Amino acid sequence: MSFFESIKALLPFGKAFSFDKDTDSYRFFKGLAALPDDVRRETDKVFFDLFPETTEAIEEWENQFSVKFAAEQYGDSRRGILEALWKSNAGGQSAQYLQECLQKVCPEIKVVENVPIKNPRDANSALVALVGQKQMLCGRKTALCGFRQGDKDFTPTVIRNDNEVLYDIPVDPRYWENYFYVCRNVMRNSRKEIIYCQKLELDLKWKPYVEYLILKLKPAQSGALVFIEWVENLDEDRAKGRRR
Repeated sequence: MSFFESIKALLPFGKAFSFDKDTDSYRFFKGLAALPDDVRRETDKVFFDLFPETTEAIEEWENQFSVKFAAEQYGDSRRGILEALWKSNAGGQSAQYLQECLQKVCPEIKVVENVPIKNPRDANSALVALVGQKQMLCGRKTALCGFRQGDKDFTPTVIRNDNEVLYDIPVDPRYWENYFYVCRNVMRNSRKEIIYCQKLELDLKWKPYVEYLILKLKPAQSGALVFIEWVENLDEDRAKGRRR
């Protein structure tokens, strides 16, 4: 409610307090309410500057987080980047929380825990069968087998202990529960174990930002298996219709 409407609600009814637009009382109280309305609008602007999704001082937010490249490279995604960085300061180490932050980059990113525990080395690809229109693992007598899902030639990276390494995972099963997947999607077997991860293509410019968030938010003892293929100028090519 505006200050003018608040003043009207406080005044008694009567001809002396007529609020027709051509009356002196209307003009007097309308002018009286103008200053506090202006103050409230300016105060609201200051308050909304506290949040990355509504701030009008986005450059100052970027300076605060040293995201000086966002204006040139990230375009309309600038606010999403700042919102995720802001949320990361509030803590939270669950897979769902990390996924919400990463989805500011790409809504298709999924963060999936290795539950039930299975050797994460086996997550590149799997042979599946078709029974009718349904996919399942090979082995059924009525199945049409031999369809490979996933990419056996793609090697995911492992982000662990503040660095990125190739597919370096201990063979000791006691360590497997400490790994989780960052990918497009996963396929599970009948025991709900993950048998392969579907890789996701992202523009190379997102790589430092995605890895920064993973390292910042993941538990220290865990490792992320990143099934992301980084492609230079992918966003630009997609915008021009050269790549799906």
